[in-house]
Amino acid sequence: MSATTRSSPKVAGMSSASTGTEARVNGHCRSGSPRSRSGRVALVCLFAALFGACDQYLGSTDWPFSHSDAWLADVSLLAAPWLALPFVAGLWARTPRRAAGLGLAATSAGIVGYCLVAWSPIEGARLSVGLIPSQAHQLVPGLVTGPLFGWLGWRWRARCAWTAAALLVAAFLCEGPVLHVVGGHGVTLPEGFSVVLPSPPSTGVVVGEIVFGLLLAVAFTWSYARERARTASVTRRREDRFTP
Repeated sequence: MSATTRSSPKVAGMSSASTGTEARVNGHCRSGSPRSRSGRVALVCLFAALFGACDQYLGSTDWPFSHSDAWLADVSLLAAPWLALPFVAGLWARTPRRAAGLGLAATSAGIVGYCLVAWSPIEGARLSVGLIPSQAHQLVPGLVTGPLFGWLGWRWRARCAWTAAALLVAAFLCEGPVLHVVGGHGVTLPEGFSVVLPSPPSTGVVVGEIVFGLLLAVAFTWSYARERARTASVTRRREDRFTP
């Protein structure tokens, strides 16, 4: 009994110390989280806006390299990088709801940067009301793909969900072949609207995108295997600790 009495304050002290540590950590997170979240959102949106601006500038500028304008324009028209943008943004979020919101914010900021360059004097364009509906094929899908791939990015970071990585890899692997089949054709929508699908990219761009998708698959597979091995190691250590 006396031994138990002596050890009890020690255990209680350790418990209170750990509780105090958790309280301080949690308190710090709660007090610092609004500022850190706002800074994180601002950084993601800034990067996304630069991404969109560079994407537009890449395909609209006459570069001094010989025969480079065509394939640079094809690269700027690829859609898979615009899916990777909210996916990467979702990696920064701590909850699925924030990941979806951050993915939408990143996609929206990217489109804003894209449009600002497209409507700027760099492009020789003038801002008009008709330019906004002309970008509807980018704005409307972004309302869906932004939150979706932001949430998928969170699932990969938080749960190492292979399905999230597989969807992103599939976008890079399948976009080029699909555009070679259906690219350049018009699609008639209700109410008399019509959309012309992007022209098929050059063979070199398609091959490059597929190679990048394969490298991305290898990176995801390595990261997934490493995480599974780490989880198995932690589980074994816990089992050995509690095994009599």
